[in-house]
Amino acid sequence: MHHPSTQLMADVFGLEPEQITEETGYRSIPSWDHLGHLELMMQLEQQLDTIIDRRLIQQLDSAAAIRRFYDEQARALPAQRSKPAEPAGAPALGPGQTKVSEIDGESGTLSYRGIPIERLAVTSCFEEVAYLLLYGRLPDARELTAFRERQGRVRELPEPILVNIRRNCRCTPGSLLRTAVSALGVLEENRQEPAPAIPAAERLIARIPTILATQAAARAGAAIPFPRADLTHAQNILHLLRLPRGEERERLLDLALVVQAEHGCNASAFAARVVAGTGADIYAAVTVALAAFAGPTHESSAQAANHRREYRTEDPRARLLREAVQAFQGPSEASGMLDVLQAVRTAVKPLRRHGLDVNADFQTAVLFHLLGIPADLFVPMFAASRTAGWLAHALEQSQLPAPEPPRLQYRADLPQSPAETPAAPAQN
Repeated sequence: MHHPSTQLMADVFGLEPEQITEETGYRSIPSWDHLGHLELMMQLEQQLDTIIDRRLIQQLDSAAAIRRFYDEQARALPAQRSKPAEPAGAPALGPGQTKVSEIDGESGTLSYRGIPIERLAVTSCFEEVAYLLLYGRLPDARELTAFRERQGRVRELPEPILVNIRRNCRCTPGSLLRTAVSALGVLEENRQEPAPAIPAAERLIARIPTILATQAAARAGAAIPFPRADLTHAQNILHLLRLPRGEERERLLDLALVVQAEHGCNASAFAARVVAGTGADIYAAVTVALAAFAGPTHESSAQAANHRREYRTEDPRARLLREAVQAFQGPSEASGMLDVLQAVRTAVKPLRRHGLDVNADFQTAVLFHLLGIPADLFVPMFAASRTAGWLAHALEQSQLPAPEPPRLQYRADLPQSPAETPAAPAQN
């Protein structure tokens, strides 16, 4: 009996299975031309009920590579993992529409894929929420187990990335993180990715905590931590940062990851969508999202305690986090931090009617502090969670037309101010 991938290639190329050998490759036979390759990829996606990353399509250029991919998909990726098909006759998304999340500022609600954040915070772990954002629905028990297994397999960083982090560990964590993500894209383009059969989106979610923990250790002159495949996402982060674990601490960190995973089409998500809409890869989309996220005027800037909010009532994420922090039986300074948190909330109370309130990121920062996470890792920790949302936006946009670029009206009649015009370099 022939291997299923061999039979598939024979059917697509109009050959007998015996004519397909391990050495058969792209353009080695007349029917395996550009159009034949695209037909093979479509048939492969249909048979495995999956979606093949654009970069991976270029790498599946031989019978041997396709056989390896087929076996790994069949073993590790259940059919239910793939992006769910739309119901027959379902309307397509229009301009400015999304199925990723919804913020209702008037009622003070937030939902991911139609599921209220309050429900997800109580009933779902971060891995389930990441799966929901990527694939449009919550996983069943088997799918969750398989997703966790894949996450565990790809948490370790390829050696070139480790070298890059060690050399540049003195950079700010945000700068190094976006550089490392971009470098992962270079490895994939050069076919140096050690786990090409696992979707790039899943690999990024798994590896970002390893990147930030590796930099933290390198800056401190400590031994580089190694991720563990047998831990959950939250457990692994605490392990990588060499912080105490325990059920309550793990639950708190998992909650922070869940509620920060997605928050609409703000500047970083929009940046990811713009890049994905051009046909660029996932690494490019997440790199620009990280760059936008690190900016001090980002809508959900982690550097600021207060911001002008989208909610007319309290941000539901802030409420969930505040209640969790209040219930945390943590270190002795917990009570003092809670006093500070309450004082800030009291101070801004008169401004709530103007749309200013303590943001959810400030509440999360308090939680991170109580868990012992260093302050300079707060921003990359937010990014470790929000990557799931950025990826959901990028993947959705990659199937849609590129967002309409902003149109600028040239105004020659307005004088240029020094603040608007960069100064020319001084002459030597």
